[in-house]
Amino acid sequence: MPENVNSTPISWADAELMNAAYMANPHALNTPASGGGFETLQAFLVDSEALQNIIAGVDPEGNPVQDPATSIMLLFGVRSEDLAKPPADQCFTTILVGVNAENEVQKEVVYDFTKPCPPGTPNF
Repeated sequence: MPENVNSTPISWADAELMNAAYMANPHALNTPASGGGFETLQAFLVDSEALQNIIAGVDPEGNPVQDPATSIMLLFGVRSEDLAKPPADQCFTTILVGVNAENEVQKEVVYDFTKPCPPGTPNF
């Protein structure tokens, strides 16, 4: 993992421009559309409790099981229920895992707890 990589605060206007550029990019991630075919995957929603557990290093019952996270790593993956499907029929997800102060991946509290933005989510 690269060292000294920090999140950068940006304005919502910058976020909108960056998201619009992604949505217009022909290499953006696609996901199967409900009516057939594919659509561009705009975002994932992440449950805040999952993030809080990763940051605190606790399991879903609140028991400490790993070092607290100083960073959250987002890995890209194929949804577990789609692993046996042909690639064209697979949907994507993100996997969330913490990284501690020593830059070590914390492997006890890991979440595939994301979902695509639901229909009707306000447009950016």
